[in-house]
Amino acid sequence: MEHSDLTLPVDGGWLNLRVGAIIQKNGKILMVSNDAAGYCYSVGGRIRFGETAREAVIREVEEETGVRMEIDRLGFLQENFFFGDAGDKTGALIHEISYYFYMKTPEGFDPVCKSVSSDGQSEHLKWVSPADDILYYPAFFRTELKKPCETVKYIVTDERIGLRRGTVRLADHQEIWEHEAKRTITELKVIFGAAALDVQHVGSTSIPSIKAKPIIDVAVAVQRFDNAMKLIPALERHGYYYRPEAEPMAQMLFAKGSYYDGTGDTQTHFVHVVQAASREWIDYINFRDYMNAHPEEAKAYEALKLRLAKENPIDAGREKYLAGKRDFILDALRKAAEWRLQ
Repeated sequence: MEHSDLTLPVDGGWLNLRVGAIIQKNGKILMVSNDAAGYCYSVGGRIRFGETAREAVIREVEEETGVRMEIDRLGFLQENFFFGDAGDKTGALIHEISYYFYMKTPEGFDPVCKSVSSDGQSEHLKWVSPADDILYYPAFFRTELKKPCETVKYIVTDERIGLRRGTVRLADHQEIWEHEAKRTITELKVIFGAAALDVQHVGSTSIPSIKAKPIIDVAVAVQRFDNAMKLIPALERHGYYYRPEAEPMAQMLFAKGSYYDGTGDTQTHFVHVVQAASREWIDYINFRDYMNAHPEEAKAYEALKLRLAKENPIDAGREKYLAGKRDFILDALRKAAEWRLQ
């Protein structure tokens, strides 16, 4: 009889039911990696139809380690919203519900991994310390396993907005991006007050027909940069950190996310402060409007972005990804300027 994993297509995305095993030894936790992934993930996998979560985690542990292991207790129930990065789920929103069980690690435990990932990659086992400077999921293991409690903890992780620094991943357009852009614009108008002559949602998340990095870009038009400089303390109180080392000469860049407040490695927002009526302001607005008015150009841009993202999934500063788009953007800006004059 063929077993069906509980992964269901829903409104262009996917619903997954998953189990994970917390297998610890000498202060480390056993994790899995594969040749295609740039990160580790927990031992475990999808629950099968008609299978309990307890049955699933025992089966998955045996499949991935070669050892049939007993459950100690249920430790965490996690709801996770993220974007797929493999196979037919690449870029699609995934709503995953996971049960994480503490397992009883037997004496002399010597795991042997013979499993493969859902996209056919050979998997490898690795003992990981919470202090290790590597990327692994679920990220809450890094903090929660240091202070275990006897009750089940419910954790929600929402990655629909934000991207790990130094990575490139594109996702299908999400309605939540539009809501967050509106919220951000309202907040920035309050902070800037009369200093902001206009505030607009720009960048790929403002083009609904294409995939984009899940980072919100907003442009703020000011008369003078002096006016924005005075607001740096207020902006940083709201989580927008000034990045003078990253800015072109004709704009001020503010960035938001856990990477900037020191709590993680995620970038969620970029705020580009430019002078009103400057070439930079005109380019931000023209590029967005031209792409939204010319779907065939937008799709060509998306195809280029997808190729570059596939070639450069790990890209410090996203320099290769950005350089690869430069000629297309310059050509599109030229066309946009001519179109605007029509």
